[in-house]
Parts: sequence; structure tokens; C-alpha cells
Amino acid sequence: MIDTNSFPKHRVASPAKPAPMSEADTRLAFLSAMEAVGMKPVEGILSRLGPDLLRFRCEGDKPGKLNGWAILHLDGVPAGAFGNYRLGLSQKWCASVAEQLSPAQRRERLAAIRLEQEVRAAGRIRQQDHAAQAVGREWEGAGPANPRHPYLVAKGVDGEGLRQRGNLLLVPMRDEAGKLWNLQRIAPDGTKRFAKGGRQQGLFCVIGEPQGVLCVGEGYGTCAVVRRATGEAVAVSFSSTNVDFH
Repeated sequence: MIDTNSFPKHRVASPAKPAPMSEADTRLAFLSAMEAVGMKPVEGILSRLGPDLLRFRCEGDKPGKLNGWAILHLDGVPAGAFGNYRLGLSQKWCASVAEQLSPAQRRERLAAIRLEQEVRAAGRIRQQDHAAQAVGREWEGAGPANPRHPYLVAKGVDGEGLRQRGNLLLVPMRDEAGKLWNLQRIAPDGTKRFAKGGRQQGLFCVIGEPQGVLCVGEGYGTCAVVRRATGEAVAVSFSSTNVDFH
């Protein structure tokens, strides 16, 4: 009888478990996932990524805009989420899931995200077109601004370039081609509202005819005061993000 106990024992080595990702590698993987879907911060944020909501500017955002956001939990299985308000993007992220995706799956996920972004962008454009048509009818049906409107009296201006519907002053918001996209409505107490769903980026209102000089400001009241004091034409930008001197 052969004693098998006398033979040397051979052990089958079990596959080694992958070492857990370091915090630095986790942050880099998280950042790579963001950049893969078109979210690239303009400044370094690696050291600031953490469990508290982080807001930051991404490539393509207007100066001063912090459309990017991110949250990253490094304890246990690293996980988090990120998004961009301008792109209409919001995505969850998990280190374990990210590591298991094959290159083909990554491409498929990226394609799905891009398709979703395109669908949302198309929806925003349709909404802006509908709003433009509505404000166009509102503008055409409005009358001249009453110089005795409480807001105009408080600012000491006459309402040049404005129209009025009821007790609301209407400030036209146009693009470089002169197309009316939106209206800023100003109530007697100075409250300002834009048309719901209407475009706001890249629009302005010019008071007067430029004669070599064009002043730029944000609010209509301030711009109208500059116009009265200098006699120069003034462009109302409505927001600092609509001003680009480059």
C-alpha cells in the first residue's frame, strides 16, 4: 500500500486580491471619470475633493460661474458623485464599479451619457425658442414706458429703450444679430424677473446709438444713469457672465 502522506504536498496558490487604491489613486480615478464625460476643471481640485460639496468652474463655463460640483467619500469603498449645471449632467461614481468596467463598457457608458446630454440640450433649445416667441408677442403688444413709473422715478431716468405692460417695465434681451430672446420684467418695487425657460446667456440691451464709445454695465437702472450722465450709449449685460472683454 502506498502511503500518500509521504509525498510532498502541493498547494494551489489563490489569486492575490488587488491592493486597495490609495487616496491619491482614488482621487485621480474620480477626476478621470469626470473628464471622460466632458467635465474638466480649469483649476486643480484634487486636494479639495472630499465629503463636502465642492463647487468649481469647468472648461466652457463663463468666468465667475461655478457650474461644476463634486462629492467624494474616501472611507470604505470610495464613492461619490459629480455634475455640471450647464451641461445638465449628474452622475454617481464608485471605485469598485469603475475598476470592473471593460474598455468597451466605458465607451458604451460614455456614449449613453453624451446622448443624454444632447437630448437635454435639444430640449433646452426648444424651450428657449418657445419662450422667444412668447416674449416677442408680449413685446409687440406692450406700450411705451411711463416715465412716472416708480422704478424709473427712483432711478431718476426716463425709461429709454423700454416698453411697459400693466405695471411692469419690459427690458428687451437681444443677441448680437438683434433677435429678441427674453424680457426682463421690472416691477414698481424693483423686483426683476426673466421669462421662464427663456435664454439668458449672451444677451444684452443697448440704450442709445453707439457713436464710437459703448459703456457696459449689469443692471438697467445703473446703465440708464450712466447714459444720462455721459450721453454715451450703454449696453445692459444683465449679468457679469455676459461680459467678455477678451
